[in-house]
Amino acid sequence: LHSFPTRRSSDLIFTTPDHEKSHVETISFSVFIFRNLLVTLTKKDLDVFKNLQLLPLQKKAEVLSKGPAELHFVIIQDIITDYFRVTDLIEDAIENIDFLAHPEGLA
Repeated sequence: LHSFPTRRSSDLIFTTPDHEKSHVETISFSVFIFRNLLVTLTKKDLDVFKNLQLLPLQKKAEVLSKGPAELHFVIIQDIITDYFRVTDLIEDAIENIDFLAHPEGLA
């Protein structure tokens, strides 16, 4: 996370996990928070934004009524959840490899 506060906006740069079946990488994206506006820049369509679109209408209205800082909070929550999901997948893969290498030791 990098933060660049200015008089008119807060500019933040994040990374979010992008996981395929065989590998994990991170993707950078930028968030610019203005008084009544949140702007994001990224090179790839991220799951976090798809997840925002899937929120129930009432939840969307609640988040948007609280302003861009609340929307930013929801985005960050989703990213943190995704990091935990990726960590769990990596942990499972390590356990599988350990079992294949030492099947007698995990009884």
